[in-house]
Amino acid sequence: MVLEPFTPRTPTTRKRLVQALKETRRTGCSVSDGDVVLGMAAVGAPIYDHRDSVCAALSMSGPRPTILGQNLEASRELIVSGASETSAALGFASERAVAAE
Repeated sequence: MVLEPFTPRTPTTRKRLVQALKETRRTGCSVSDGDVVLGMAAVGAPIYDHRDSVCAALSMSGPRPTILGQNLEASRELIVSGASETSAALGFASERAVAAE
């Protein structure tokens, strides 16, 4: 499996994609650093419903220095917290929710 890259930073192999998914599961969020548009970054987290299924996602994106760098931990905490609160409001009760690390 080879994916068409948007930028040189886009994961294009199965191995890189699986690694990214494992990291997302481990941390509870995903970080995009120029994967789609060079110079732009994003942090996103899944929102779960009462069936323990992902039904949506919460993310924020912007210029790389605004989202990453010194702001990365704050960005992750904000997004994971918001996604967790939204999940709880939708009836998600699992202990699987991961706090920002």
